[in-house]
Amino acid sequence: MSGERRVRLRRVVAALLDARGGTGRATAVCDACVSVLSGTDAAAVSLRTPSGAETVLGASDDWAVSLEEMQYTVGEGPGLAAHESGRPVLVDDLGGEATRWPAFVDAAQAAGVRSVATFPLRMGGIRLGVLDLYGRHSGVPTGDAVADAVVLAELALSAVLDHVSRAEGRGEDWIAAANSYKEVNIATGIIAGRLGISLTDAFARLRAYAFAQERTLRAVAADVVARRTDLEESG
Repeated sequence: MSGERRVRLRRVVAALLDARGGTGRATAVCDACVSVLSGTDAAAVSLRTPSGAETVLGASDDWAVSLEEMQYTVGEGPGLAAHESGRPVLVDDLGGEATRWPAFVDAAQAAGVRSVATFPLRMGGIRLGVLDLYGRHSGVPTGDAVADAVVLAELALSAVLDHVSRAEGRGEDWIAAANSYKEVNIATGIIAGRLGISLTDAFARLRAYAFAQERTLRAVAADVVARRTDLEESG
């Protein structure tokens, strides 16, 4: 049965990938998650490193991208928890996790999220990222749906490994190659240089400012790069 499940889901992903012109394998997996998994309204594959670098490799829609960016901005949420623990995180009622992730829960509920299921993407002991599934209603995959989600997470991991291999073959950093948070990396470097602090401290300062201003990291980073915002003056 597990073999048949894998064949069936690979065919679903292949059909969606073909519809996209053969590009965006991670996004095709996300589309498959929304198509196949009941209660899943959006999905995203995010890459993460132990140092905190992050980027979105694929997503089913802009809503999913905004929710990934939300976790990135506040520095908490089910995706980060799954990545750090190496175990799936299934939340059937997000409101019940307000103590665990107060900033994320508040923002995500305002955006219409009611449930989240997150699956870590790992190769042995190497943590590469997560597959996040978002629902507008309470409830998470159960039974056969969980088995489908596990296989889709495996296909997401395969897409990530393919991305890593291609990036390394070009001599590129595999996180930077996805490029969705490029301006955040540039702004972090600018802040570190101006203030004479480490990149880790510069990123923490950027995140704290974004959170205090109730803006996204990317929006604040764009202002820093364009010299519309000076965190030295704001601090």
